[in-house]
Amino acid sequence: MIQSIQISKLRGILEGSLEGLTPLTVLVGPNSSGKSTVLDAILIGASRAPTAAVEQALGHRFKVFDGARWLVWRGGEEGAASIEVTMRGASDAEAIRETITLSFAGQSEADGALGTSLSLRRAARGRLLGGRLVFDSANKLVEWEEELSGPLSRNEISEVRLVSPWSMSAVLGLVDLYSEAKRQGRTESVTAAARSIVPDCRGIEVLTERGTPLVHFDRGDKSLQLGLEGDGIQSLVRLALEMAARPRGIVLLEEPETHQHPATLVTTAKVIVAAVQREIQVVLATHSLELIDALVAALGDDESQLAKLSVVSLRLDDGRLVSSRLDGPSVASARDNIAMELR
Repeated sequence: MIQSIQISKLRGILEGSLEGLTPLTVLVGPNSSGKSTVLDAILIGASRAPTAAVEQALGHRFKVFDGARWLVWRGGEEGAASIEVTMRGASDAEAIRETITLSFAGQSEADGALGTSLSLRRAARGRLLGGRLVFDSANKLVEWEEELSGPLSRNEISEVRLVSPWSMSAVLGLVDLYSEAKRQGRTESVTAAARSIVPDCRGIEVLTERGTPLVHFDRGDKSLQLGLEGDGIQSLVRLALEMAARPRGIVLLEEPETHQHPATLVTTAKVIVAAVQREIQVVLATHSLELIDALVAALGDDESQLAKLSVVSLRLDDGRLVSSRLDGPSVASARDNIAMELR
């Protein structure tokens, strides 16, 4: 589990840190307060595959032209970005620290067009991974070179997954998620989540259309592609599949309330809390007070369960990340203060 993260010169954050991350950490704050950048930092800093994590972080901001350069503070003109993550090791007393450094390395020819070159370095326990990544202006990784010094460190996180409604990949990979959830024996939990908002749902299944496997929504007398259902149903089913498919690791959620009716947020919160109970660490960014209320309700009155929750308020002061934190048992009593952060 991630315990803390330090960020320097990443996107719009000049410097800042978060300490004492809990199994369920909720990030709140106004627009442009650094919430999405914190998620990107965790994604890149904690991943066992930092090259793929950088590519996913750029896909998360697919509307930004030449986004690889702007992953670094002020386009890389004032030095490299760095992310230091502290994770709990095999024993509670052990801490694992890993540092990722990203720097703008100039413009490069990529497939006959001008692309952006980034230099990446990863340091952990005296071992180093380094390489050069080249992205085209549409943020696609088109070339990479890596150099290793010693074996890669293996941190205690099996996978870091970013789930965002704004990513171009949000409609992809559902069949793989379903297959993994099936292997984990948790597809019934996905069906239960869907049935909470669509009572005639009999299950989720994979059928083919012109030879292409697609996730379908079984309504008894008919089975429709999930993509033909409403946006709220699609987002809930995807979230349930993401959580059911993970045996462990970290899931990062960007505004999971998107497309959701307030009543549906109750199911969304139950899906998230069920994953936390299976020791998946969840860090989410939200603008929804209703979602926070639903998370508190899903955790119940047991203080040991509420202790898994923290709400962290963020803001940026000339690029410096400023944060304040409420522990789970205090969240309900401080609801009015949280509401001010979200309005």
